[in-house]
Parts: sequence; C-alpha cells; structure tokens
Amino acid sequence: MARSEITTRDWLLLVMVALTVGLIALNETAIGLALPAMRQDLAMSAPQSHWAVNAYLLVFAACIAGAGKLGDVVGLKPLYLMGVVVFALGSAACGWAASADYIIAARAIQGLGAAAIYPAALAISSLIFPPEREGHALGIFSVIGAAFLVLGPLAGGLLTQGLSWRWIFWINLPAAAIAIPVVLLCHFAEARKDAKPRFDFAGLVLLIVGLGALVIGTMQGSDWGWSSAGTVFSLAIGVIALAMFAVVELRMTQPLIRVALFAGGAFAFANAAVYLGMFQRMVVAVFGALFLQDVLGYDPIDAGLALLPAMIPVALLATYGGRLSDRLDPVAITRAGMAATGLCLAWVALAVALRNYLVMLPALVLWGAVMTLIMAPPRRIIMAIAGRDQRGEASGISLATQLLGATTGVAVASALLNATSTYWIIFAVTAALTLVVSALGLMVRGAGQTK
Repeated sequence: MARSEITTRDWLLLVMVALTVGLIALNETAIGLALPAMRQDLAMSAPQSHWAVNAYLLVFAACIAGAGKLGDVVGLKPLYLMGVVVFALGSAACGWAASADYIIAARAIQGLGAAAIYPAALAISSLIFPPEREGHALGIFSVIGAAFLVLGPLAGGLLTQGLSWRWIFWINLPAAAIAIPVVLLCHFAEARKDAKPRFDFAGLVLLIVGLGALVIGTMQGSDWGWSSAGTVFSLAIGVIALAMFAVVELRMTQPLIRVALFAGGAFAFANAAVYLGMFQRMVVAVFGALFLQDVLGYDPIDAGLALLPAMIPVALLATYGGRLSDRLDPVAITRAGMAATGLCLAWVALAVALRNYLVMLPALVLWGAVMTLIMAPPRRIIMAIAGRDQRGEASGISLATQLLGATTGVAVASALLNATSTYWIIFAVTAALTLVVSALGLMVRGAGQTK
C-alpha cells in the first residue's frame, strides 16, 4: 500500500538534493564576480578567464542528456552519489588551482559532476513525497533553486572580497560531505523497469565533439583569427559532428535526444525561447558583472549588489508565468516575453554604452520581471507537444537546450568582447537575437493546436 505520511527523513532528503542543485546554479553565476580577482592571481588572459566559466557549462550541457539516460541504467541514487563525489573533487581542485590550465580542467570536472547531479536530484525530488504531494515537493525544490539564483552574484562578491575567490568552490565541500550520508541513509521508491534501456554512446560522443568544437571555434576565433585553419577546422568539425548526431539519433530506437520532435514549429520555438533565456541570463550575470568591475570600477560586493535588482524579480515572480499560461495561449505569452526581454536588453546596451548604472537599473528590474514569461510557458508548450508518454525525454531536451544556451552565450559574448573590447555590443547582439526569434514566433501555431 502506498504511504501517505511525510517523514523528517523525507524533508531532509528533499532539502539536501535541492541544496546541491542550488550550489550548481551558484557555480554558474557567482564566478562572474570572481573573474577579475582570478585573472590577477592566476595570471590569466581574458579568454582563459572566460574558459573558466565555459568549461563548466560546456561539459554540463554536453553530458546532461547522457547522464539522465544513465540514471535509468544504474539507478538514481548511485548516479546522484557519483555526481556529488565528482563535483566535490572538481570543487576542491578549483579552490587549490595554481594556474589557468589547472582551473579550466577542474571546472570541466565540476561540470561532469553537475551533469550527473541535476537529473538525478530532479527525479529523486519527484519521488520523495507521496504522488498526491509531488507538486508540493517540486515547488519547494524550485524555490530553493530560485533562492540560490538570486544570491549567486551577491555571494560571489562577498566571498571574493571578504575571503577569497577560492571559497566560491570550497563552500561546496561541506555540502557534499553532508549530502552523501543523508542520501545513503534515506530511501525512496524508484520505478521498476522490466528491461534496462540501451545507452546511446555514439550519440553522446558525437554531441560532445560537436558542441565542444563549435564552442572552441567561437571562443578562440578572435584570438586565432576567424579565417585561420584552427578556427575553420574547429567550426567545421562541430557542424559535421552535430549533423552526424542528428542522423544517428533519427535512426536509433532509443536515442539520446529525439530529434524528430523538433519537426514541429512550436516545439522548436519553445526550445529556442528556453535557449535564449539562459543565454541572456549568463550575459547579464557574467558579463554584466565584468562590466561593472572592469569599466565602472565597482568592487565585487558592490557589483553583486548592483545585479540583485535583476535577479530578485526572477525569483519573486517565478510562478506568475506558469499561472498565466494556464489561462492564455503559452505561445503568445512566450512570444511577448521574448520581445519584452529583447527590448530590456537593448536598453541595457544603451546604458552600458553610456557607462551609466542609473540608466541601466530600471532596465535590469524590468528584465528580471519579464523573464518569467520565458521560463514556464515555453516548457508548458514542450510538454504539451511531447505528450504524456514522452514528457521525461522532452524535459531532458529542454534542460540540455537551456545549458546549451548558457555555454554558447558565454562563447559568443567572449568572442564579441575579445574582438571589440566593448561591452555594449554583447547586450546589443543578445537583444537582436532575442527580438528576431520573437518575430519568428509569429509563424508558430498556438499551443491549443498541438497534441
């Protein structure tokens, strides 16, 4: 008989897995405040410091779809525990880094651990409470994640200025030390599978090679030269590998990513919104922090405080977009959200060009407020199109798309900064991309016409 009571262990397990996912988010955004100090301590060039951000995101994005499938093979608890151990080892290595190459490699290890933790933690959180309380558990999970999103820039500034940038990574270690015994001692019921699914190793390798080559070519293009053999070869390998990935996935009975889902315009548009939402977030959190420190001369704490007005509305209004999409067409909401965030970033670009934070401030607040329109509504479109039998897979695609937005956002912004040495162009290009996708959304049918 299914249990209905919720024990103290259940609450402890839920908070613990949510906390580790929160630390993953913290390691995405807090590092933006630490980059100037890291550059000085480790004698890093600007491109190397950007790789300290993107090595983590790239491995995270490339491996998360495979990690989700791996959870079906080895089980959620082993996957989560392996992820925590790898993430902790990577964090310790980041904290002790003595050179640029060292910390870039350590950040890649962190990304591998994060890729294992995230899908396992999300799935575990949905299994801890009884079925009728599953939404409650996922809501708490999301609130804790949103809190870390808000605190990321400020925490990065406080740790960097008050202690050292190394503590951004070292604070992960006590959390890992607590998480491992808690998860080992707590129990939850995983669904039984009659047959273990096949793991798509070919698809995973092609995805990693394709994404890695494209990001390397994009980030290093301005340094190597856009017509150099290295840049052209890297970009060509990326395109070829991703094309081969699409062909392989279309032929697989159990693909890593079901490419055929993208044939529908609404599914592709919704994923484009998820992609650009994270692209925007990394531009604001990382390159906004760099602009405030490098150009306006803010110290890390002041820069973290200056970015809070952009982050707080995202957390406070996180559920508003979802409730709105229950009553109105989520495609129309997403389209409006893309247009609104694009205009806000155009405003930010103007303020950055003027080097005036007071002009930027209302744009940051408005951007944070309308970001909710491209969070829940596009995911509602994705789930509606996928149908009940493919929701898990569609969720994995959405998460991979989100992380791809993060890593390419850093890559494109880094390339633009290296090529122009100006920050306003980063926000202007991001705004233009967002507005173009919003306009393309006019050709997409409403969600009510999907299955």
